[in-house]
Amino acid sequence: LAAFVNTYTAEEKLGALKLTKAVAGALDRSELEGELQFKVENADGNTPAFDETYTLGEGDFIWNAVSGTYELLIEDLPVGNYKVTEIQGTTTPENMSCTVTYTVNAGAIQTGTVTGAVEVTEDETSTVAYTNTYALLKGSIQVSKSFTEATGTLTWDNIKNKISFTIKDSTGTEIAGFPT
Repeated sequence: LAAFVNTYTAEEKLGALKLTKAVAGALDRSELEGELQFKVENADGNTPAFDETYTLGEGDFIWNAVSGTYELLIEDLPVGNYKVTEIQGTTTPENMSCTVTYTVNAGAIQTGTVTGAVEVTEDETSTVAYTNTYALLKGSIQVSKSFTEATGTLTWDNIKNKISFTIKDSTGTEIAGFPT
């Protein structure tokens, strides 16, 4: 008699993960290309292990002019939970602030660069949508001018409409919008 062995290998269940990135506010999206990265990794010890980093604008993400977002589709991921982390690098200039928000599968808007577990289910695409909003930091300036009357005819009422100030930035460019 010959021994017969029947081996069964379960077919791996796969899904997909879509990342989108929008940029709003005072920074142009092109300034982020090559700077922002996204790390996607297993969040629950899935086998095989998955730990990949993708870069904005370097062939990983595609610019979608219709939606105004960068998009990346990672297909054939084993089902399970994944963590997505935005790695910002040096993209926020000193004179700006950046607020990062994201949604998972069009859920509630959350603030931060790291998602909790994003579940990838069989034959479905889960979506993480990030938005970076850049705003110029605002400060204040106080200018005072004093004068000494030399002849007795110089009064504030005589000169107040003849004095003006020009506000310039560190490069010498005049900043518009200030009273003179």
